[in-house]
Amino acid sequence: MDSRTLGGCLYFVPFIDDYSRKVWVFALKSKDQVLDVFKHFHASVERETNRKLKCVRADNGGEYKGPFERYCKDHGIKLEKVVPKTTQQNGVAKRMNRTITERIRCMLSHTKLPKAFWGESMRTTVDLINLSPSVPLSGDIPERVWKGKDVSYKHLRVFGCKAFVHIPRDERFKLDAKSK
Repeated sequence: MDSRTLGGCLYFVPFIDDYSRKVWVFALKSKDQVLDVFKHFHASVERETNRKLKCVRADNGGEYKGPFERYCKDHGIKLEKVVPKTTQQNGVAKRMNRTITERIRCMLSHTKLPKAFWGESMRTTVDLINLSPSVPLSGDIPERVWKGKDVSYKHLRVFGCKAFVHIPRDERFKLDAKSK
């Protein structure tokens, strides 16, 4: 990403389950946050599934060396590193990064929102990916495959739709607008 989110983040890191193709994505202020985010992700996934995380495939970025390698080794997680400059070895992640980035760009362009809203757009994008039919799953839905039950679409709203904020009575006069 070439601009900061409203919260000051510059990067994002996705984690993709090979079986269900469910995606989790986290915004980062710096790449050295990858290990802390992964620790949180690791604990969350193991709590949710009552299963152990067995393998992680990563590129050879510096954020996956040293402490990250030690963490994986200490927790019995196999760390597979792809050969540098061979995107085909980690094609799922590369395609997902491109898909997420392109959808963020489209959402921001369509809504005419500033680039600083890319974090919000990213979360919406990933939610939609997890709720959409997937070719590798023969049209099944990643969230349904992950959880083993039907998904709901009731929470979906148009990204960037107009919203109104209520102005409390003590902050306005009698004829002032009640919202902005």
